[in-house]
Amino acid sequence: MSAQAPVAVADFKARWGPRHFRYGAGFDAIQDADILEAFTDALDIWNPALFDTPTGAEAFLLLAAHYVRENIQATGGLAATPEGLGVESQSEQTLASAGANGVSQAFVEPPPRVKNHPIFLPLWNTPYGQKYVRMALLMTTGAVGSVSNPVECDTGALPWMPYSGT
Repeated sequence: MSAQAPVAVADFKARWGPRHFRYGAGFDAIQDADILEAFTDALDIWNPALFDTPTGAEAFLLLAAHYVRENIQATGGLAATPEGLGVESQSEQTLASAGANGVSQAFVEPPPRVKNHPIFLPLWNTPYGQKYVRMALLMTTGAVGSVSNPVECDTGALPWMPYSGT
């Protein structure tokens, strides 16, 4: 049995209204099929155990919006007549600096934790993916440490064990 998206196409359209995407039936608009394709792509990396229910729906919508942008960009963008510019299109990255006559650009590098991660790095290409990565990093990054010569605390538990409160 394949996984099912935790949201519906109507949820996607409600969350990402006309300021984000133009919806319709032609090549110059996002169609329901584009959203469903993005849901399929998002489910490839979706981990429902990572987020609670309301946060999980928002995280999935961010992933789906990322894939809508990536998939439309890969096919050349939205135009009344498909132009087939997918191989020439560029990802959206945060611009750190730009030039003029010398024609120079510099983009913000993703943090090392993102740069070295096989799932997070491709998500860094859109603002939606970046927001998802920030949410996921909060859920996957924790304090890690070691204790040498452990002793019992006055709670009766070792320092790295959870306190039961009894």
